[in-house]
Amino acid sequence: VRTVGAKRIPVEPQPLVIAKPSAMVTQDVWHTQVAFSLHTDGNAFAMVGATDRMGRPTQLETIDPDLVVKRRVEKGIPTVEIEKKDHQLWPHGDIWHVPGRLIQPGEPWGISPLKAAAEAIGIGLSAATFGGRFFRDAGIPPTVLTVTSTTSQDSITRLKAQFLDLMRGNREPIVLSGDVQAKSLSVAPNESQFSETQQFMIEEICRFFFVPPNLVFRAISGQNVTYANMTQTDASFLKYSLMVPMGRVERALSELLDPNLNVKFNLAAFTRADLPTRYASYVQALTAGWMTVDEVRALEDLPPLGGN
Repeated sequence: VRTVGAKRIPVEPQPLVIAKPSAMVTQDVWHTQVAFSLHTDGNAFAMVGATDRMGRPTQLETIDPDLVVKRRVEKGIPTVEIEKKDHQLWPHGDIWHVPGRLIQPGEPWGISPLKAAAEAIGIGLSAATFGGRFFRDAGIPPTVLTVTSTTSQDSITRLKAQFLDLMRGNREPIVLSGDVQAKSLSVAPNESQFSETQQFMIEEICRFFFVPPNLVFRAISGQNVTYANMTQTDASFLKYSLMVPMGRVERALSELLDPNLNVKFNLAAFTRADLPTRYASYVQALTAGWMTVDEVRALEDLPPLGGN
């Protein structure tokens, strides 16, 4: 957008670095790559691929953060190494950088959420692995046969083999002699799967990534996932989870443009209310006189009443 007085006017056509930041991938894929880097490494990096006549970048090719090593500050300039070659961050060099949510004081680099949540993630994975191995390896025998009379080891072995033959693929009742008793052993699924532990770990991981558990269809302890709280979660997710990283990307891109231009993400999809709420708001706006019918129809992707 271009700032004119108190107004922000959309710019058409958009600057190339905004409309098509990469020569390899589409704009939406580029945004996904930046978001992926921010939420795994804690930093997003891109190589300045081209500039305009004013020296402003027109192309930014994202870089795998794993390739960006030896991150340090030399003589006040953030510097990194990529494929054994030193690069400085823009505007001193050719590397565009956006830090994530967590930044240690005195450093320009973001902290990886994965490293911060490593212990919680590790416990959750261990619980899931143990639960799977428990069922796969049959940690507890399904049935115990008790022989009340004195018998030899060979007889016990034959009895076991006979019982397995009877059980294999057989859903009919099994009749045993009076001196043999069978008892089934079982473990409650929630105990064998460590369900409560995994539930807590999911909530804990969501806290590290600032994601409401409702968005991964996991209710917080003592709550249920419902349509009502899911719709409320959308607003909370935007306010508490997305605004910080989105704001940093906006500012980092704005710094590449003319001083009168600013980058703003379109949040209409997040802030769009349900149909009854929107219609009630339109009625208020029309009654107060600060919107026209055609303006309302435009918001609903409908043509003007004149048909033009």
